[in-house]
Amino acid sequence: MANLDDLLLCGNDEALRYCHCDELLDADRKRLPCPMYHDCDYVRKRNRLIEQACKIASERVRLSPEDDSKDARTKWTRQFSIVMDELSAPLLRNGA
Repeated sequence: MANLDDLLLCGNDEALRYCHCDELLDADRKRLPCPMYHDCDYVRKRNRLIEQACKIASERVRLSPEDDSKDARTKWTRQFSIVMDELSAPLLRNGA
């Protein structure tokens, strides 16, 4: 018996694959097919790092009196991205 993934074919006869990762919902909450190389296990492990990355980014951000709210958001976002790269690097090296 074929599963749903086997029945959903794209133009080149490759089955589309769907999963439950929230990052594959569009703005209207419609489920998108998994892109090539999508790894649900990696996504779950990476998402578990978000709370820790938020805390570290907040600790690292240094604001000056001249910074407005846009500058503060930009600095925090930059630090968050750096921290996520640092924390998730072992997941990539070890094959998630």
